[in-house]
Amino acid sequence: MKARLVVIVVNWNGGNKLLRCLDSLHSGLRDVDFVCVVVDNASTDGSADQVRDHYQWVRLLRNPSNLGFSNANNQALDFLRVQGWEGDYVLFLNNDTELESPGFNLLLEFMDQQPDVAALTPVLIEGDGRFQVGAGGRRFTWFQILAHFFFLNRLPFMGRLGINLNQSRFAGRKKAVDLDWICGTAMLVRRSMMGAGDFFPREHFMYFEDVVVSGKLLRRGRLVYYPGYCIRHHRHHGDRNLEFYFQALQKHLHSQGFSPLKLRITRGTIYLGLTIRKHVFGLMAMVNQTYRGPYNVVCRQIRAMKLHWLT
Repeated sequence: MKARLVVIVVNWNGGNKLLRCLDSLHSGLRDVDFVCVVVDNASTDGSADQVRDHYQWVRLLRNPSNLGFSNANNQALDFLRVQGWEGDYVLFLNNDTELESPGFNLLLEFMDQQPDVAALTPVLIEGDGRFQVGAGGRRFTWFQILAHFFFLNRLPFMGRLGINLNQSRFAGRKKAVDLDWICGTAMLVRRSMMGAGDFFPREHFMYFEDVVVSGKLLRRGRLVYYPGYCIRHHRHHGDRNLEFYFQALQKHLHSQGFSPLKLRITRGTIYLGLTIRKHVFGLMAMVNQTYRGPYNVVCRQIRAMKLHWLT
């Protein structure tokens, strides 16, 4: 298989979002030598059949059950090895994304010119145009958690702080930002720094697999946020997703050596920070309706945290 870039998309009931994602790839990568692999995790909405029937340029792998995000990505990488692919880059892309702006070649050119960069993520925006929270950030220490939930990274000269990068400080600028982890929503990885064997941790079904992968890549090169290219993410903030997130966060902090006391302090820090955010966004939503979305998300985060981390 010959291609400079391989795009891997894991799908589970992506519906029209998946089709829009593939359409955006077809139009946005016209000038790129690429191959797309879609791994379908036993979708029941007919999306896999749509890919099979209408997107003949896509390599479709179908699973009889939902293997999760990590295992499906590993499956695609195994498929590429069997096919003998020896290209330069892999783009791991969520099925609910769209290439928002022309010029994807800018990402590849940046990687070509910066051989010490192991992987990057571009600007990520929500479906309504707001910057996505969680494009990447700093290590999950207590202080960086505090910096995020208490708005410290919104203060002047402190935009690099926090477990989640404050994209509004850096999007559109020319200089890339070095990070400790980058988001798996759209992760462009240099193939030569991926190593052999499983790339994604098999024990992670959903959430924080990108943090684990980032830790692996950081030992081989730099991780950066590239502010000159944008991808739109039509993600859904469902209650079940938030439950998975807090369960995965607790598991990750435990794996990082957080003691029971430190975990309790961290839980209290996050809960207090969310409560403050709820009141701040609620007041701002009374003046500007664009803050209604963040307010609703925070309310669901508090509810999920009460159910699955504070009990």
